[in-house]
Amino acid sequence: MNTLEMNVSTGVLKSIPFTTAEEDARTVALAAQALVFLPNLKTDLSKQIDAAVLAIYDRPMALSKEYEAREKAAADYKAAGYTGTVPARLAGFATPAGMTATAAADLILSQAARLRGALDSLSDLRMRKYEVQRATTEADARSVHAAIMAQIAAVAASLG
Repeated sequence: MNTLEMNVSTGVLKSIPFTTAEEDARTVALAAQALVFLPNLKTDLSKQIDAAVLAIYDRPMALSKEYEAREKAAADYKAAGYTGTVPARLAGFATPAGMTATAAADLILSQAARLRGALDSLSDLRMRKYEVQRATTEADARSVHAAIMAQIAAVAASLG
């Protein structure tokens, strides 16, 4: 129900869209919506964090057995002082790459360490979704989510 009210000092009529009771009811309704909205938003934002990390995991995990075997071959060759028969997994990379077995072993080991570091970072970032869950406002939830997603993107970029 619209009502009109005159400002006594100015003589101007202004429309009041709601009675006090209607405004109170509207405030209660908005508060009820907020009680449902924020938890749902936080759940959705947390799921987005999980999905972003899982999409990155898919890249190295698809070839994880190959990477692990190649890393073991490189580590064994390095442990042997870079001497002896070059393991097949190491040669299988070094030869087509036009690298010496020593250079290939060092590169494989450095890439493996970088990948492990990135996976550790992603694991930590994925757990930060609980910071989103602790947010008390929509703005805070979105801000924390955005910061986490930016860090996930940076880790993804570091993997190439």
